[in-house]
Order: sequence, then C-alpha cells, then structure tokens
Amino acid sequence: MMKKNIFWLSLFVLSAVVLVVYQPALRLNFYGDDYSFVEKAGRASLGDYLAFYFDPARQDGWYRPLQGMLFGIEWLLFGVNPAGYHLVNVIVHLANTLLLCAIVLRVMRQWRAAFLSALIYCALPLVEVAVFWPGDADFLMALFYLLTIYFWIRYLQTNRRRNYIATFLFFLLALMTKEFGVTLPLVLFLIDRLVLQLGWRGSRAARCPAQRGWAATLSHFRDFASFRDFRAFASFAPFRVLSRYFAFLLVFVIYLPIEYAIQSRSVLTNLYGYGSGSPLANLIGYLTAIAFPWGLPEPLNYVWLVAALGLLSYLIFLKRAYPLLALVLASVLAFLPVIFFPWFLLRYLYLAVMAFAILFAFVLEYALSRLSRPFVLSRFSRPFVLSCFRAFRVLSRPFASFALALILIANGFDIAAGAAEFNELGRQARVPFRDISQRHPAFPDDTLLYFIDPPSPTSELSGMFFTRFGARVSVASNQQNRRADLRAHANTIVIYLDEQNSAREIVVDRNATNQTTPRLPADFAAPIRLEAAEIANSKIKRGEPFAVILYWHALAPLEKEYRVFFEWLDASGKMLASVTQAAREWHVNELIVDARVVALPAELPVANNYRLRVGLIDAQANARVPLSGTDMDGIVIESLSVVE
Repeated sequence: MMKKNIFWLSLFVLSAVVLVVYQPALRLNFYGDDYSFVEKAGRASLGDYLAFYFDPARQDGWYRPLQGMLFGIEWLLFGVNPAGYHLVNVIVHLANTLLLCAIVLRVMRQWRAAFLSALIYCALPLVEVAVFWPGDADFLMALFYLLTIYFWIRYLQTNRRRNYIATFLFFLLALMTKEFGVTLPLVLFLIDRLVLQLGWRGSRAARCPAQRGWAATLSHFRDFASFRDFRAFASFAPFRVLSRYFAFLLVFVIYLPIEYAIQSRSVLTNLYGYGSGSPLANLIGYLTAIAFPWGLPEPLNYVWLVAALGLLSYLIFLKRAYPLLALVLASVLAFLPVIFFPWFLLRYLYLAVMAFAILFAFVLEYALSRLSRPFVLSRFSRPFVLSCFRAFRVLSRPFASFALALILIANGFDIAAGAAEFNELGRQARVPFRDISQRHPAFPDDTLLYFIDPPSPTSELSGMFFTRFGARVSVASNQQNRRADLRAHANTIVIYLDEQNSAREIVVDRNATNQTTPRLPADFAAPIRLEAAEIANSKIKRGEPFAVILYWHALAPLEKEYRVFFEWLDASGKMLASVTQAAREWHVNELIVDARVVALPAELPVANNYRLRVGLIDAQANARVPLSGTDMDGIVIESLSVVE
C-alpha cells in the first residue's frame, strides 16, 4: 500500500509541475512550420495525405511520416485551434518525464533518484522551445526513443520476446518521427554492455538472463575455437549478443538509402549544406549547455565543462562507474547528428539534457543517503559537534526540498519568459498576414495571393491564410520556382513590401493581355534564356508601381555577372525612364522566377501604347547583352497604358 501511495503521489507531483510550468504554452499561437502542417492536413484527402508523408519520392526535406500523422490526428480533433496542438505537446512532454522516471527506476531500483531525475528534467528551460512548438519533432521522437529504451531494458532483464518486439516497433516509430532515431541501436548496445552487463564498479549483472552469454565465453572457447562446428559458432556468446541487433541493422539497409535519396534533393541541404558548420564548436557549445542547462557566461561555462568532464573521467576510469560512461555517450549520441549543421539550436538537446537531470539527481541522492547514515561517535568527538551534526542532518532534507522548490519556481519564470519571447517571434512573422487580413475580412472563392520576396517562407504564409480564410484562398510567391499563372484564378492580388515593410497590393486584371517582341522564349548572346513574362496589369495608374514576372533559364554555368534593366518607352520608342537591378541567383537548368516591382515616374502623361523593354547588362563590361541572332538588346512588352 505504501509503494502504491508513493507511486500515485509521484505521478501527481510530476503532472502538476509540468502542467503548471507549461501552462503558458496553451496560450501560444502557431509558429513556423506549424502552418504548413495544418494546411496540408486541412486541404489533402486521406489517400493523398498518407501518400505524401509515407512516399519517400514526395519528400524534399526529411522523412518523418509519424510527425505528419500526429498533425493529421490533431487536425481532426482541433481544427485550426492552436491550444489543442500545444496541449498535446505538453501531454507528450509529461509522458517523456514519466518514462524517464520509469527507466531510472528500472535500472537503479531507487525510487527517490528516479523521481528527482524526472522532477529536475521536466521544468528545465533549456529545451522549452521543443515543447512550445508543435512543428518540432523532438518531443514526439523522444517519446518513442524512451519507450524503445524502456522495453529494451525489460527485455534484457526478463529475456521475454514480447519486450524485444515492443523495442523493435518503438525503434521504427522513432526512426519515422525524426532522423535522430538512427543512434538508438548504439544507445541500446551501451545499455546492454555498460549498464546492465558491467554495472557499477565493473561487476557483472547476473540478474539479466539475456546477458549471461558473455560469462560463459571462456569456458566454451575450446569448443568453437576453430568455428568448424556451426552449432558451436551459434553458441558463441558474442555472436548471440550481436544477433540481437540484426533486426536493427536490417532496418538501416532499407532506411539509409531512402534518407540519402531525400537528403540529396533536400532544400535545406542544397541551400545550406550539411557539414558546412563548425562541428567542433557546435559540439563544445552543446556540451557546455548540457553541463549547466541554466547557462553560464564565458569563460565560466568552459571551466565548468572541464571540471565536470574531469570528475566524470575519474569516476568512470578509476572508480569503474561504467554506467556513467554509457550515460555520457548516449547523451552525445542524442545530439551528434546536428553538430554538422551551420546553426546552433538548443532545442536539439531535448533528449540529451536528460543525462544532466539523472546526474544531478544522483548527486543529490548520494548526499542525502550519506547524511542518513549513523554518525559514529569517537572519543575525540565533543557533544557540541555531535549536536551540530545531528541538527544539520535533520535540516538537510527540508533544506534540499526548499532549494529544489526554488529551482522549480525559477525554471517556471524562465519558461514563462521564454513563452512570451516565442509568442513575440510568432507575432512578428504574422505581420504581413495581419495587415492583409485586416484590410480583407473575407476573400471571394478561388483567390490567389502572390507574394514578391515575402518576409516569411511561402508555406508558412499559405498556412496562415488557410487558418483564417480556409481553402478559398491560396498563396504563392516567386520563391517557389514555378510559374505564377496570375490569370488562372478568379481573383489574384500581387503583394509586396514597400520601403517601410508595409504590405502593398496590386490587383491583377484578368482581362489584361500583353505581347512581346520578339515572341518568347528568346535566347540572349549568353547562356541565358527568357522563357516567358507576366504582367499584373496592362493599365497602370499614374504614380503607382508596375509588377512584372520574368521566367529565366540558365542554360550553362555563368562565368560573368549580369544585371537586369527595365526601360519605359513611349509610342515612338523614346526612353522615358530606366531602372537597373541586380539579377536573381542563377541555377543551371532550373526555372528562375524573377518577380519585380518597377516604380514608374509620377510625371508620366496619361497615354496608351507605352512599352517596357527588358534586357541584360554584362556587369564587368557594362554593356548590354544582345539577343542571339539579332541586333536587338532586349525584349519589348507592348500595349501598356498609363491611366488616372
């Protein structure tokens, strides 16, 4: 009965701390990738939705089908209400906290140490973003990661097949949630060899039936030294141990080629480059963050890291505390894949920082257990000294509880401040959406909002408008490298930011037509082709900007730098205004969407038959590039008018 009461009390305390500390998350809005996930779940049919996430050929970033499935379920439950999505994050974080407690308890059989590990971890502000952000996969991946470890430990301790099957299934789920799951087999091996097999002080753990093979290795060596007898080879203890990992290795044979194919065409990989960062600097940065999650100024953080590593080395190699080695290595493996990224983000430590929580809890547990030992009175001890020690021992537990409560309260304030900062980042990203939605309480069906150089990724903007206006509005931009087809929709608005970063609009005239001389596509006397051109309007109000979209193709690698010029011509061909702008980045054999907003002189007279000439300038020679096979130095867009 006492153990049951302790269990329920622990469950209540951990649940209360998580829910109280992370209650600010329930008031947050969507952020970043959340919008694209929600829009995909809201627009796609069930079959297309499943195919999109499970078919590797349709992925251009990561292979994370389980993350998509979670958003699909949340969409069915909560729709566009962000509170429900954030509630799921908090609940999963609570589940991870309880799993951490269960794993430590399963290995060490010390309830207080397990409870303290979970209590310290659940409110660490270091990884708050992983809980705040539904679009981040770390919290969900950690759930399956910890379940894999938990059932692996149960399998090693009981040798029951159902625990092995559960381990393998949760490993697959972790791998399909985020790529960090590839490190799980190594972590399982560390638990197998260093935690449960050797244990503390290098003693072999006979309580694990699945691990007894290594102890019989020497006694059976003569029977299979030549490996001529297959049965002797099969009974070879290391072979039996390694055979446990065969299923995991088989998964890698299938998974790694899929992931490699996706990464080879990944937008992030091609844009930033995997390995373009500073791996050593990132590694040290992550280690300093784990060593003291509340942060220390330089150079104290490095001093603390060196001291912590020195103490751990002493305990591991001199005191033979091999589980500590497994804990440190598992923590490093949990974030090792991201040290090659060109950015440094603490949310990647959501799983790895559990090592600090475990170590902190065991230091506290060790101190409390030492104080609980009986004090031996020697003949040199004075009654006053004995009285002081007894008083200190009586007060130590209340003091430790009070100090831990202060840490939790401070963490709560830090998390609340982090939630406010996270909310502000989201508010700033929604500024263009907010301005436009305030001007337009509603849009007609089949409306296209086309952004030129949007301040946020197009997928996020599209999701923002979807959560507000539904499927009647679609969003596109020149960042997507596909044709705009401005007149393919019933209503189209071109949106750009002015010099004050305010969203400006140009309503597209569906009846406007434009002709070009010569007809497109047209090649220049450089490996560049202009495939097509679109204009928002053929009638432009005087003093207002003019939107034009050019579709370029680089036919070969460019050895020179080129600029794009625009000339406003009257009916006689006289140049009235000229603008030269830098060209977009050229990518060979890719469609380059070059959307421009050209300011027209306010003094242009109201007239018809204006023309716009577009061409290229060789920046080095400061000379115009002629069209191939002609003496023309540009494309002329005709039949434009300036009106009041």
